Amino acid sequence: NQVVFSYALEQSSASSTSLVFGTFPIFVALIASAVGIENLYRRHWIAAGVSFGGVALVAIGSRGEAFDGGLVGILLGLGISLTWAAYSVGVKPLLARYSPYQVSAWVMIIGAVPLTLVSLAQLFGQDWGMIADLAWFAWIYTLVVGLVLANVTYFTSIDRVGAARASLYLNLQPFLGALFAVAILSEKLTFAQIIGGAIIACGIVISRGFKRPKLRSWLA
Repeated sequence: NQVVFSYALEQSSASSTSLVFGTFPIFVALIASAVGIENLYRRHWIAAGVSFGGVALVAIGSRGEAFDGGLVGILLGLGISLTWAAYSVGVKPLLARYSPYQVSAWVMIIGAVPLTLVSLAQLFGQDWGMIADLAWFAWIYTLVVGLVLANVTYFTSIDRVGAARASLYLNLQPFLGALFAVAILSEKLTFAQIIGGAIIACGIVISRGFKRPKLRSWLA
């Protein structure tokens, strides 16, 4: 998922990637339904569709970033959604036995092995002395907040409300990214982005109308 994510951003704009990632809750719902982990109702499919519409508006409202990347960028973006969706559904049975902290720790330890292997050439070729202090701070922030804290929080959410409903909250990322761009980069929110954020929130509210899904006995 991380490798596909990196290449997707290389092949297309952040706006295009955000738009395609809006399909993530749909993939989660399809996989969860197919393997029988969650029984979803019409309300959730409506919520997923509404949420995707909000992501589309946020992406369209992004200033300075055109939609590009063509077929390769779109396919890589779909790869992000599909791999993360399979991961979100697959981790649900583990959370019935282990805490989000345990699952997150093992995922990071095991995942570090292949990520290190595919990154060896870049690691050896990197001029570490050229990295600025601000870049190191950004790396530490990404590691602690964006990876550790985010994973533990997300796993806890999956454990409490199920993968399908938890996935809808991830569609807030493009809108929250726009808000941080306003606070940190002095960018301006467009009307489309504001409306898109409100629509994403509506999708989440709609999803709250169904009960927490339960694992089937053979997965418990």
